[in-house]
Amino acid sequence: MRVGTPRRLPPGAGLTLHRAAQEALSNVRKHAGPDPGVTVVERWESDAVVLEVSDDGRGAAAGTGEPGYGLLGMRERAAMFGGNVVTGPRPGGGWRVRFTMPLPSRQNGSPPPPTAPASPPAPASPGAPGAPAAPPTQEDR
Repeated sequence: MRVGTPRRLPPGAGLTLHRAAQEALSNVRKHAGPDPGVTVVERWESDAVVLEVSDDGRGAAAGTGEPGYGLLGMRERAAMFGGNVVTGPRPGGGWRVRFTMPLPSRQNGSPPPPTAPASPPAPASPGAPGAPAAPPTQEDR
């Protein structure tokens, strides 16, 4: 279910939201038991988008109490965009994953994308100042 008006997300944020939903649903399939009821809510607030995946399955009884790599990956993805992930048992049984990602303000537009490592400079043309010497040819020998 979608609540609120979707907005344009910074580069990479939409994929991050998609991957969080994918991982949360994968965890339901793995841990909730047979035939769980699942609710997925994408809530667009004024300052954040919140994805909540809840199930009525086995909840905390299904796990070891230690987060797996999927939850860790979700937390890392959320942190890249200033967000967070909260997981835990639901009142009355089941499990809930809440992924929150802040949105850029409407007045300021989108924030710059996450910084990437600088790419190496393009090689200079042979003979240009500072360019490496060209390998010797048959005529040079």
